[in-house]
Amino acid sequence: MALKPAQIEAQLTALASAADRANRPASMLTFPAVLLVVALLYSAWSFRGLASSRSMATAMQNQGARVAGLIAEIKGRQKESIDLASIYPPAPFLGSQVGDETWKSPERGFREPPTVSQPTSARVDNASLISRSDVTVTVNNEEIEAIFRAADATLNHPYLKDRAFVSQAQLTPLGTGWRATFRFSVYEKK
Repeated sequence: MALKPAQIEAQLTALASAADRANRPASMLTFPAVLLVVALLYSAWSFRGLASSRSMATAMQNQGARVAGLIAEIKGRQKESIDLASIYPPAPFLGSQVGDETWKSPERGFREPPTVSQPTSARVDNASLISRSDVTVTVNNEEIEAIFRAADATLNHPYLKDRAFVSQAQLTPLGTGWRATFRFSVYEKK
């Protein structure tokens, strides 16, 4: 059977199309297209990360500016702040004012001279310029009224009035009187 020219032409067209497709495979076009899409997605993701980083950097700069403003405000207020030395003046003679001028004074009439410790000083906290100075006084075998008069005289001493306070007190009855231990304290700027 002989083929007609139209049939031959259709077969040749089909063979030519198949040969053309074989010379341009779709996989060769599909892989680069997919690779291009992945690269575009990665670039978009990277730019989004860059925008996020930029906004974070801007927020950090704004926060830094706020902190710098607060530091300047604190420094300005420190210059305007209250003078701590006027509120808590130093008490260099605390031991003699408590001991010699009040407790060991002859007008107290104690049978035995009281024991007065040397002043001790400790900071209120690590960041503070304020410290607390303490003097401990101990008396034995004295009348309770005389003990309280001496404590009152200490708290009303001209240089200690409204500054000194009793931070510790211990009273023990003895056979012929009382044993008393008082710790007088003042706050002072160091």
